[in-house]
Amino acid sequence: GVFASVSDDVAVSSVSILIDDGSGSGSVPYSLSDLTGDPTYNYATAISSTLFGINTLYYNFYALDSSSNAATTTVDSLDIYDCVAPTISSVTEYYDPVTYGDSIIITADVTDDISGIASVVLTVDDGTTTTDYDMTPSGSTYSVTIDTVSDLGALGTYDYTITATDDSSNANSDSVSDDFTVNDETGPTLSSLTEVTDPVDYADPIVISIDAVDDISSVASVDLVVDGTTSYSMSNGGSGDTYSATIDTTGMTVDVHTYEITATDSEGNPSTTTDDFTVQD
Repeated sequence: GVFASVSDDVAVSSVSILIDDGSGSGSVPYSLSDLTGDPTYNYATAISSTLFGINTLYYNFYALDSSSNAATTTVDSLDIYDCVAPTISSVTEYYDPVTYGDSIIITADVTDDISGIASVVLTVDDGTTTTDYDMTPSGSTYSVTIDTVSDLGALGTYDYTITATDDSSNANSDSVSDDFTVNDETGPTLSSLTEVTDPVDYADPIVISIDAVDDISSVASVDLVVDGTTSYSMSNGGSGDTYSATIDTTGMTVDVHTYEITATDSEGNPSTTTDDFTVQD
């Protein structure tokens, strides 16, 4: 608001403020209204700063009494600053949860009706350290792509904050926060399946071994099922990638027997492979 105290021995007729916004069109008068009506007049008006933008204004007051005698003040100036932060909206994550090994794309709409956007930064917190990523614009939409392997390197839930800063002299900023989850949806890798010995003589044991590796989580269990009915827990002896089980062929038919090996990681993701062995007389 604009305020002025004006007095006259008889009566004040009008009070105005003359504002020059530097555009070259000269000063524009804005009338002030009487607040009290007593011989010392308190005048005021409300002028929206959005009329002038971010600017330096030059102004002086002009008053007339009831006899048309005029009085003016010297010219002074005031600066209009941008004190409003950018607006952040429509935050999206493609996709959450994200599978380890894939990338997640985070986008947000960022606007500033007064100044421009100086920067939009996404900060990811893994619970121990924070990492900043500059978001790149396409129109008003800012985005960043995060690789779950090279950038994050682990499963879990990650908190993040998007901070937008305008390019005004005040560097106004605002932020929003959310989180995303990195999941393991890949089972262990199975390789190097061996059978000692196939074919196997009836009543002799056969040892079946396989390598099970999981580079994301850990191998929780490896199980072998013969002919869809008899289960064996395969062991790595407490360490290593090779899991084995010894099968007693006593009581088996002299025939070809199929089996399935299932390795499950600590996140519950399975991998399977099938083969067969022959029991001979």
